[in-house]
Amino acid sequence: MLKKILIIVGIILIIFLLFANYMGMFKKISVKPIALAETYVVYMSYTGPYSKQNEVYKKLEAFAGKENSSEGIGVYFDDPKTTPKEKTRALVGLIVTEEVYNKFMLSAVKAPDDIKFAKLPEFAGFYAQFPYKNPMSFMVGPMKVYPAFYKYYIKEKIKFLDKMVTIEVYDAKLKYIKYYIPYTVEADVYLKLYEAK
Repeated sequence: MLKKILIIVGIILIIFLLFANYMGMFKKISVKPIALAETYVVYMSYTGPYSKQNEVYKKLEAFAGKENSSEGIGVYFDDPKTTPKEKTRALVGLIVTEEVYNKFMLSAVKAPDDIKFAKLPEFAGFYAQFPYKNPMSFMVGPMKVYPAFYKYYIKEKIKFLDKMVTIEVYDAKLKYIKYYIPYTVEADVYLKLYEAK
């Protein structure tokens, strides 16, 4: 009986380890410096649990058209560990080309009041990439990436800004999530976009 139990436990453990490896739990996170150019976005201001942004993306895709963007973007202002989840704030958007951005800006078709357009500023910062496997990657990725960011920050002795944001870019086609922390643009710059009417 004990032998059977040990075999079952062993099989469960192997399955768990294989799944954890598939999800990237054992992946080494490489953090690198980066200079990111100006980014064109169609976006909405969002307040609420970060885990429930999918409906916002659906609304943006319905307006902009999936053919005009394969990348989603989130600019996050609040740490969900210290801010009540119903009060966490973000810019939730789609990255578009300059041509598509100008087309929307000049279009006679009026966007809904809660959909806005912006050029996110260029910045210097650092980033890491994590594979997208399934929706669980949105939980596993931050668990792996943000501790690696902190170690990099300390190692490189980078000066903290008074207010900072984190930026995540989601590419459904290439199956990756990119995480960025700008250290040349203060959070207030993005906050003005969040508060824009």
